[in-house]
Amino acid sequence: MAIPYMLLAPLIALVVAAVALLALSAVLPRRRDVSATVATFGLLIAGVGVAWGWRTPRTEFGGTATADALAVAFGLLGLATVLGTVLLSLPFGDAEGWEGGEYEALLLFSAAGMLVLAVANDLLLLLIGIELLALPLYLLAGFPRGRESALRYFLLGVVAFATQAYGTALVYGAVGGTAFNAVAGVAAGDGAQPLLLAGLALVLAGLGFKLALVPFHQWAPDAYAGAPTPVLVVLAVGTKVAVVAALIRLLRVAVPQLQAFWGPTLALVALLTVIVGSVGVLRQREMGRLIAYSGVAQIGLVVLALAAGGPTAARAALLGLVSYAAATAALVAILAMLPRLPGGEGRTLAALGGVPVHRGVAVALVVSLLSLGGIPPTAGFAGKLALLTAALGGVQPWIVLVAALASVATVAAYVRVFLAAIQPPAAPASVRLVPSSLLGLTLLVATVVTLLVGLVPWLIGWRGNLFGGL
Repeated sequence: MAIPYMLLAPLIALVVAAVALLALSAVLPRRRDVSATVATFGLLIAGVGVAWGWRTPRTEFGGTATADALAVAFGLLGLATVLGTVLLSLPFGDAEGWEGGEYEALLLFSAAGMLVLAVANDLLLLLIGIELLALPLYLLAGFPRGRESALRYFLLGVVAFATQAYGTALVYGAVGGTAFNAVAGVAAGDGAQPLLLAGLALVLAGLGFKLALVPFHQWAPDAYAGAPTPVLVVLAVGTKVAVVAALIRLLRVAVPQLQAFWGPTLALVALLTVIVGSVGVLRQREMGRLIAYSGVAQIGLVVLALAAGGPTAARAALLGLVSYAAATAALVAILAMLPRLPGGEGRTLAALGGVPVHRGVAVALVVSLLSLGGIPPTAGFAGKLALLTAALGGVQPWIVLVAALASVATVAAYVRVFLAAIQPPAAPASVRLVPSSLLGLTLLVATVVTLLVGLVPWLIGWRGNLFGGL
């Protein structure tokens, strides 16, 4: 069997760059600029490999990995979130006195896990991708010295992995294999067998933990609150992008015949997730926890669209995640500019006081909050409209209506963030944002994407042809 180098090229680029970063950490531990440059080139090369090498649909490794439009779209978005994290981390890490090498290597290993999940067409490869993504994140959530919240995240993650692995074993017992096509063959013939349904439920529970779906969301607020500010982009967005890609392929390829079983269940779980996320975000005063609950509400809408099983669900999910990624990256960039105050108060609502004296930052903050609230003409409005429209194709209308109302309620939380930001600063230091061209560049790009996708959402594939195979 010929080795599919074009499929492996992005993964090879990421792993080689990560190993090089580990070597550099021993030789040049203080040159974080060198480490960031190596990581950036590794991600860019991997992105070119995904866009060029995966553009032709094909299945490799005996049907366990599939490169197609789904893998390209979600793979590129996942890499973009990691690249944004790298750019935000350089000035932030310099201010915090981090050493270079290990941090960037962990990000690249996590990015490799995202790409594995994007092409996974087998339950075992899905497990491998989940752990390749998650293991570096457990360390990044407590970087650089470790935190109790990161330990809890790790312990709960181990339980979730064990649950998913046991579900995979049950599916293997029912099917005699783990390939999605093999599962589909058995599901089409005798899909209602209890062993297969139980295995599928446990696999979905494991994925639900990574997505922070209710009732598996409890880890997210604490993990986000304890994580370094730049890591919030990967935790809040990158993880969800990769797991959603895997979930789409699992539902579309392995068990489309079982939609009568998983469709209503996912719809109810998604509705509860939107409600819990929307209520939770209203109560937060620490920005990391607010971003966590905001992500819970957003992923609930994405899963609600996928529960419908319609032909537009994948495109709607992509648009929703792009809009959420851009708005979250802009908000995190602003948080990274804030001074780190003693006692961990650098990310509270009070710490935002005085930000609007910097006009460019103020505009970016308003655009980001409008998008998270789903207000036109931002990308958040286009994303939520696409997700709710896709959900109407196969979900009870009352569920979609309740989810829409709950999502609208989150606007109050973002208004409170804005009101906190326009308050006079508590101290002169509160408005001394950390000057950095990289932070400014990331903020500018995220803001432009938020506005551009909101005005012309077809640019990223919704009702367009860029990712017509989705």
